[in-house]
Amino acid sequence: MNFRAVCTMLTLVVLFSSFSTKNKPIRNKNLPKYFVEVQSGKVWLPVRNDRPINTHSWAKRVDSCETFYIAESEVSNGDYKLYLSSLKQNGLIQEYNLALPDTTVWRQKLTYQEPYVKYYFQHPAYTDYPVVGVSKKQALNYCKWLTDSLHAEDPQVGIKVTLPTRKQWIRAARGSEEHQSYAMSFPSGLRNSKGVFMYNHRVIGGENIYLDEETKEYKLVPRNVMSFSVFGDDGGLIAAQVKSYWPNTFGTYNMCGNVAELIADDTVALGGSWLDPGYDIRIESEKPAGQASCLIGFRVIAYINLHE
Repeated sequence: MNFRAVCTMLTLVVLFSSFSTKNKPIRNKNLPKYFVEVQSGKVWLPVRNDRPINTHSWAKRVDSCETFYIAESEVSNGDYKLYLSSLKQNGLIQEYNLALPDTTVWRQKLTYQEPYVKYYFQHPAYTDYPVVGVSKKQALNYCKWLTDSLHAEDPQVGIKVTLPTRKQWIRAARGSEEHQSYAMSFPSGLRNSKGVFMYNHRVIGGENIYLDEETKEYKLVPRNVMSFSVFGDDGGLIAAQVKSYWPNTFGTYNMCGNVAELIADDTVALGGSWLDPGYDIRIESEKPAGQASCLIGFRVIAYINLHE
């Protein structure tokens, strides 16, 4: 399959574009319009134990969150390019070089992704796709730049932009109060009432499972030999546009699936990615984030402190 054909298939994700939610997102006039309010309230957090990181456990503790504002979508390639452009225009060449995403993260052992090494971050077709190949340090530097930029626009409003903590991210991912139950592993089920997938993830059916005659173990057919039709029925071949699929009741998109998202208080990314199966795009799902990856991106939160 050539690159043009891949791009054509990626446009199919438009079929799953956003539509308005029953609960209209709450915004703040002092913040850019892409921030939505997450009201204060309870949040159920998974309890750490000696079980594997993605093993489901009903053991959770209740905590609480103060009101904060979170970006409705992941930071996109376009957003990140504005940051890079600002660094270059201000003569911060060393900072610019250090901020560049690592595009080689698309090179994986089990699948051919070489076109994305060149095109995913640079080509205009991917402007609205989530930036990947960014480390936690680079993400925090982006947050500092955005904080300074918003302060320069209106010094009377003290806005701090940063990464969400684990409990803030989980609170925002589950949605409004009626969805904050400890049993909610997704803002909604994997499929809607019409059978359409609600999230961008790796769709695995029985046709992808085979018996290894040597080991007598059941295994998955390697991704590089699977057809697009097997992996494409959720609408995405790789990551999808940051405002695709459906928002939750707070108005946030793609908290589960698409790309796993960095958090402030741990070296993990939450929510799973486009390459993870359904069980691994739960709200509690964790992915090690010690280094940049094509499966990991980030979104930001904001605090407001109005100056007298």
